[in-house]
Amino acid sequence: MLPETHPLIEAVTKPLANNAEQRLAANALLGETFDETHPAVAETLARLERVDGIKRPWLPMAAICGLAVLSIVAFSFILNSMSRSIAMFRSIAASDSAMDETAFSRFSPEELLLLGDPRLTRLQQKEALHLSAPDRPDYYAEYAGAYFQEHSRLPSDYLETVARLDPDNAFFLYNATGKEGGDSVSKISKSPASGSKATRMLDGVELPPIPGETEWKVDDPAAFGKAVEMIATASRLPGFNTYETALSEARTPMFDQSDITGRLHALAYQAAQSTQTLHLRKVADLLSASAYLSSVEGDEERFLRIRDFSETFLRQLSSAPKGYLVVELIYAASADTLIRSLYHGAVRLGMVELAASLEKRNAAFQDKRDARVLRKRDPSGIESALKREGSVIQSLTLPMISRQVENPPALDGEDFKPGRLADHDFVSAAAMSCMAIVMLVVAFLVLLFRLRAPRHVRILASRFAQLLEARDWIWIFGAGVALPFALVFCISWLTPFGGRELGMQATKFLFPILHFNILLMLLLSVPPSVIRWRLAGRIAPFGLGVRTGWLGLTISVLGVIASLLPFPILGWEALPSSAMAVVAGLFLLWQGAIIFGIFRALLGKRESRLPKAIVGHALFPVYLAALVLSVATVPLILGSANRWISKDMLTKAVPTGLSQFEAEVAAETRREVNAILGFE
Repeated sequence: MLPETHPLIEAVTKPLANNAEQRLAANALLGETFDETHPAVAETLARLERVDGIKRPWLPMAAICGLAVLSIVAFSFILNSMSRSIAMFRSIAASDSAMDETAFSRFSPEELLLLGDPRLTRLQQKEALHLSAPDRPDYYAEYAGAYFQEHSRLPSDYLETVARLDPDNAFFLYNATGKEGGDSVSKISKSPASGSKATRMLDGVELPPIPGETEWKVDDPAAFGKAVEMIATASRLPGFNTYETALSEARTPMFDQSDITGRLHALAYQAAQSTQTLHLRKVADLLSASAYLSSVEGDEERFLRIRDFSETFLRQLSSAPKGYLVVELIYAASADTLIRSLYHGAVRLGMVELAASLEKRNAAFQDKRDARVLRKRDPSGIESALKREGSVIQSLTLPMISRQVENPPALDGEDFKPGRLADHDFVSAAAMSCMAIVMLVVAFLVLLFRLRAPRHVRILASRFAQLLEARDWIWIFGAGVALPFALVFCISWLTPFGGRELGMQATKFLFPILHFNILLMLLLSVPPSVIRWRLAGRIAPFGLGVRTGWLGLTISVLGVIASLLPFPILGWEALPSSAMAVVAGLFLLWQGAIIFGIFRALLGKRESRLPKAIVGHALFPVYLAALVLSVATVPLILGSANRWISKDMLTKAVPTGLSQFEAEVAAETRREVNAILGFE
């Protein structure tokens, strides 16, 4: 028979009534510190009687199971969304269409035919489109391009077909010339002694040497002769249209770019589209080689004929529908190459007036190249603003694009803002997802810590945790979970400490990752302190030594303050490295204190086993709640990111570029080249 004990101890050890040995051990453990004269004895006993009167012992376990199931479902959603986003980013870098089953399932069969079914090869896509309307020259142009990519030659009936479908369009003949005759010539040397080797300085920037005349040789005379004849024929045709712009204008609006998924699909699709104007660059090489050989051989009549062909070719390019920036850069490079070759040929042949006219154009193209070097060495205001305020994609791509022209489109902070804030939200969502994973691991470790104790200790811990009333749990969940979340989200979204006025590049990707590191530290340090505080009054008669964790709370407050010091409101750029070292030290001290507390709980003294088991028992649902709250915020943050993405015009795919800015730079590039050539 068990020795007689105080009624309160009897009530606490009631769940051990069927195991005399464990109940005896529990009585002995509690009797060491129990104070039967404590004024809260009666209140505690009454609380236990009320707990025993509740006939829903399954409710806590059901709530925990529900939280766990909700966490698993939400995790699956997050991981699936993140994996798809990463795959689409990688597809853009690899110039893949990135249209998975989810992407193309929303398109009708007619739309999918025009876009290209991703389940088919590129050639099969273009062949299906061509066969759906065999008389459309735009569809045939794409089919012929895909056929060339697959077989390294054009379809056998290419010339006959284009003569039937679009007899007045010079593009098809130039396309065939570049693809099938472009390799008939090659360069002997790039910059012979006639080039300027002297060091050139302009505005304190060293410029590359002025290129000299390029020497050419004919590797396949038959193919070369046929190519020149085709150029002569093409120069007499009145039209020039690659149809790429018109097809892009039909395809781009099909994508819903109001969220990140649709935006990435549109950008990936645009990036995957190849341009057939690349082979027009070889037409310029053929004309340059012809001009060089004619001048070397002293054949003025042939040289002037090639000059006329070149002028016509450039005029045809200048009148084509405006296209991607790469298309306009091919036009600019072709014009630069041809004018330089014609200029050197005219000088060699002694054509003074023609040489003087070509020299002005050649000098203008050289000035354009020099200006591009200067802009690269001395960034414009746009580049500085992009580096400070732009999104990652904007700051990586737009500076290179803006350097192509003397007068890039004007941009201001309102143009950068949507992309920058979307960056912050996406990184926040990723950081919150990682933090949710950490919280899952922490909750699992707390559960293992509870199981580490003997059975009678575990049951006593559960029994003591039942003494916490509704207002206690409100304090625990409010101050331990809700308050840290609210604090960090207010800092990140509503104050200058959030760093949202600066781009991720400018802050070295520190924000908002640091925000959620702070949140993680708060979730690890504050809830145990609040639980000890609320438990201290509930189990006071037992004298178990559950002390209020004021030290932990103080360290948490100091940790938050130390973490905020380098934020932009105090001068992100101006903060000296020594101060940053102090801040980093304080933050690491905070983390070290938390890690020390965790190990102390795991490896502490035997007599402190029960108080820690009680705190651990109360911590498990708290960390599960933090886990669920972490997971639940991810869709909200992604929703904010998608809202900003829908407003970002600098990353929205348009028919003539991967952004409206690129399209405007492309148009300005053509205007500059036309101005040099004297074309209207």
